[in-house]
Amino acid sequence: ASSITRNVMSKTLPTKQSSMSAVRAEDPLSTLLTRLLRQGSTADALKLLDSVRDAGVRAARLADALDCAMRLPRPGAVVASLLSQLLEADNPDQQSEVTATASAAALKFLANLSKNSTALYSVLARLSSGRIVDAFRCCVEAGEEETALRLLPHLPVPPSSTAAQWLMLASERGLLRLLAGLLNSRCLQAAPAVLNAEDARGRTALAAACLAGQAGAARLLLDSGSADPGRVETDGRTCRQLLPAAGADGVNSAAFDEIALLLDTAESLGSSQSERAQSRQLHSFLTRCGFTARRAELHCEAADFLLVRIARPLAAAADRSGQLACHLVGSYAEGWGACLLQANGRLAADSNVNWLLCRGNCEPEREPRTIGDCQQAGISVRTDWQTGRRWQNPHETARIVQLFRGGGGGSARQLMVRQTRDLPACFASQERRLMRCLSTVQGQLFTIVKLVFKRMLPSMGAAGLTSYHAKTVLFFLLARHARRRSWWTVENLLPLVRKTLHLTLELLELDARPCVAMPHFFADNSQLSFRDPSVDTKLRVRESLSALCADPKKVDDFLRKHLRPVVSQRQPLFFHPFTLLPADVF
Repeated sequence: ASSITRNVMSKTLPTKQSSMSAVRAEDPLSTLLTRLLRQGSTADALKLLDSVRDAGVRAARLADALDCAMRLPRPGAVVASLLSQLLEADNPDQQSEVTATASAAALKFLANLSKNSTALYSVLARLSSGRIVDAFRCCVEAGEEETALRLLPHLPVPPSSTAAQWLMLASERGLLRLLAGLLNSRCLQAAPAVLNAEDARGRTALAAACLAGQAGAARLLLDSGSADPGRVETDGRTCRQLLPAAGADGVNSAAFDEIALLLDTAESLGSSQSERAQSRQLHSFLTRCGFTARRAELHCEAADFLLVRIARPLAAAADRSGQLACHLVGSYAEGWGACLLQANGRLAADSNVNWLLCRGNCEPEREPRTIGDCQQAGISVRTDWQTGRRWQNPHETARIVQLFRGGGGGSARQLMVRQTRDLPACFASQERRLMRCLSTVQGQLFTIVKLVFKRMLPSMGAAGLTSYHAKTVLFFLLARHARRRSWWTVENLLPLVRKTLHLTLELLELDARPCVAMPHFFADNSQLSFRDPSVDTKLRVRESLSALCADPKKVDDFLRKHLRPVVSQRQPLFFHPFTLLPADVF
């Protein structure tokens, strides 16, 4: 093969007097390269590549050679060299042809190679970052979402204009997985303002998604927290005003209706200048009272020390069978809300230290009883307000999780259970994990809402909501708006309080029964009831919350009247472990 290569090269290399048209007509080097690749002579093909580049072989023949290279057992080195030439237009006269052929060949290669991670990484290791960016752009333009996702982790941080162009293409073409990957990538994390960058027509990625009827893309952009739905485009219209013209032909009207609903519900907090100033003052006051993420972290460390170094050794000594497992749950283990007046480590008078004790891995002593057949598997639960019972621990009132979902055809047995102390459903570990991730603003918001539910509403004659209700409302708020980073700032503390109270009113309206307060966050199709409900409990709570929503300054005044600042941020937390252990167990 080497001798054939030398002979052909010596006979066919063009001289200075030969015209490039003759080379393009015959193209013997490209033919030889293709023949060597088909025969598996990889080493000779690599030696010939430099001559092919100097001879200015047409891009179409290089694409044919690339097709042969992709069928080699180990195509990494050959394909990397060919792909570099295809993506690099050396001949200005053939710029458009090379670019078009490069796009098709690179996409075909990467799509075939994406199933083989080793070969893909081998090629990417040989390509420069600029070549990888070009290949990624080709994938996005051609809608090759799977291949683009494989290339995404290998991309360098691009300029803002390039990242905005990628977002625009992914949003306009509805490449949802790629769009989600871009939103979570380094380029967007480093420059969130790229979401509101404009293209040559003066439109943002959100506007492009709205005009194309891509409801899923619009939802992802809005949930990211940085896309502004009220932004005025260059033609003087907002995204909401662009929709009637986009959906005038009646095609895909359902998607445009969904986008309109998303834009209508994605309102901003709308805080005024005076409200932002009051929010900063309230944040400063709560910080002086000790409600910061740092002190909450210290509180969690004290709770972990109590559990690991004291409680569990005592439990193991008290139960020699090794079947007793203890867990510290509730507000004391979560770091927020154990004391509503001052974050000094002391428990409030109406707060408890909740211990979760599990014996024998929670295995039942008897087999469950099955009654009859049903078309859809599930469980039937009798709730507190149905049985007339009231328990002090809000975790014991948690509904039992729906164990089976969807019959899928055929009948299934139904498990009939009754909510008793022997069978509680507890989501304490999930709640503790979420609460320990709160920032200072989020933790202060929870403290305010809990104080409103437990102290302020009863003073207004509207008792019934507990700390577990406050935690549930916070979880629903975070699930909807946690990614809106512009919301969770010090200046928006009072608007966030108003937003949380509005959300509480919204949750109250989901069930018309007077004893039901709101849905459970973790358990589907389960409800949380009021504490000590009466016929007009929901009405009184609704009226009081509406009054607070109209004037959040009342909440600020109530907080300043009842909270007490700590002496210093370095003031140690009160920690007396043997006052926190349950005496009847240890």
